[in-house]
Amino acid sequence: MKKLHIVVMLSILLLLTACQKTTTTLSTKYINTTTTSTLNYTALGVVNYRYSMSSDVDMIIQIPSNIEVVHIFQGITFTPLERGVDYQIVLQQISLNQALFDIYTQPVTTFFTVYTPEGNYKIDIQLIYEELPYMMNHPIANYVSGQYPLLSFDCFGGQIVEINALYMTPDDYCINGNTIQIDWAYLSSIKNNHLEINYLVFDYVISYQEELYTGTYTINFNRS
Repeated sequence: MKKLHIVVMLSILLLLTACQKTTTTLSTKYINTTTTSTLNYTALGVVNYRYSMSSDVDMIIQIPSNIEVVHIFQGITFTPLERGVDYQIVLQQISLNQALFDIYTQPVTTFFTVYTPEGNYKIDIQLIYEELPYMMNHPIANYVSGQYPLLSFDCFGGQIVEINALYMTPDDYCINGNTIQIDWAYLSSIKNNHLEINYLVFDYVISYQEELYTGTYTINFNRS
């Protein structure tokens, strides 16, 4: 009977110890996750992009030049991304690792949430099937004072040939790999000196496998 009593007491002690360890682990995990309560949940806006499930390049997203990125979370699961692994930030451009999209097996609309000290931006991304050169940006955007619009493409090994718009010269844009950056001074000049123009249409040309592919990008000046 004494042996049985000792065994029972040891079993109870081990059970209590195990419960104590579990409680401590859960408590620590809870404390770590509650750091999200320090985030600024003020909504600053929504940015729309597209991304092909056939793409094998990282996705380039433009953010306002005057903000500091604090955290980025993926989807409704609010999965935190690790800077330097899941994304990079260079000159106010967020480069999302292509591997982040491997979890999707069919076209859907997903999103990322970018948190800054001032609030958060929602990045809506429409996943598509596309195996020909395409622009990742939404084809229509609003004019933003001081911002140099950045157009991101997946050329699938092709290259951007040119971009044209009203009164545009080669000094008004820069082609760098799969991106085109438009000079804000050019946009400001059009907006202020040509009041009859309500929106500006850009025509771009991409060369791919001895074929030329064209598309448009429009900036709305939002004149009242």
